[in-house]
Amino acid sequence: MTLGEKIQKLRKEKQMSQEDLAEKLKVSRQTISRWEQDQALPDLSNIIALGKIFSVSIDDLVQTDLENLKDNKDTVGLAKDLYAYKMRITFGIILITIGIIMAIGLSIYGSMQDSYVVMIDKPDLSGLKAFLFVNKLYWVYFLSLALALVGLGLTGVLNKLGVFGKKDKEEK
Repeated sequence: MTLGEKIQKLRKEKQMSQEDLAEKLKVSRQTISRWEQDQALPDLSNIIALGKIFSVSIDDLVQTDLENLKDNKDTVGLAKDLYAYKMRITFGIILITIGIIMAIGLSIYGSMQDSYVVMIDKPDLSGLKAFLFVNKLYWVYFLSLALALVGLGLTGVLNKLGVFGKKDKEEK
């Protein structure tokens, strides 16, 4: 079964018209028609949205039999894009987790080491700040922040927040 046939089948199972589906995805009815007739393929963001609307996994939605996969170069490209997207998300989440663990771990360790850093020349520094100052470990906080930001960038959160990608929208 092709992707278009699956979209049509799932749409009819949900008792939705092409208009209803197009409205939810913010595309035209003609676009839905082209997808269902396998004249065009939805982009990755629309495939993700279709999976949510139809309550099916993306894998189930785009999985086709081997003959169709060999014949349709667009489907192969779509599968590669989907794999790259999944890997970016996974790697981004790993980086965010490492960044958070580093920041929290250093904070806990620094607060436990409080008794070792009370004898410094700066009376306004105490606790964690004093620990970081004495051991010159501020770079670890910057590293954890950088890892978390890279992770957020990979997962696309920064694009959704509008931190990056404004230029792309203006160019289009």
